[in-house]
Amino acid sequence: MISFPPFAFEIPPWLPPDLALPAVVGGGCAVAVLVALVVIRAMRRRPVPFVPAPAEPEKAADPDFDPFVAGSASEKRNTRRRKGNPVKVLIRGPGIEEEHLVGCVFDRSSGGIALSVPVEFPNGTRLQVRSESGVDGLWVTLEVRSARRDHGEWQLGCRFVETPAWSTLLQFG
Repeated sequence: MISFPPFAFEIPPWLPPDLALPAVVGGGCAVAVLVALVVIRAMRRRPVPFVPAPAEPEKAADPDFDPFVAGSASEKRNTRRRKGNPVKVLIRGPGIEEEHLVGCVFDRSSGGIALSVPVEFPNGTRLQVRSESGVDGLWVTLEVRSARRDHGEWQLGCRFVETPAWSTLLQFG
């Protein structure tokens, strides 16, 4: 065995011992020349002109994203809103004081709620709502700010006339 610090090489049986050093040095030089040729070739390539990538279509929102927690760049409201499980509510309003109309809260914030109801209510209408499963039976007064038809139901954007207590807000999800 011939030792070249810091490495130790075993000489193959077909290589004479007096050619071991030139073989190792020659192999190292050959590798160095190949690396230099690859680098020179890579540097001599013409630069590829910059072509901007085509615009990607807008992706659907991440289902785990909650604007109530993270906010939204397009949000124009004073308070953050959040989605959640739909909550059934009882609704009283003009013309339905004695019977309760059943609706569903599908969006909520500390400033108001969005309702899905089977009847149209014009902007400015005052409604009273409470959770269908509400134990305390507290009615909360809302003002309709927007109404639009969607899949046979009316989607109402409502704000609280007076912000209810946190415990009352929890009944809406």
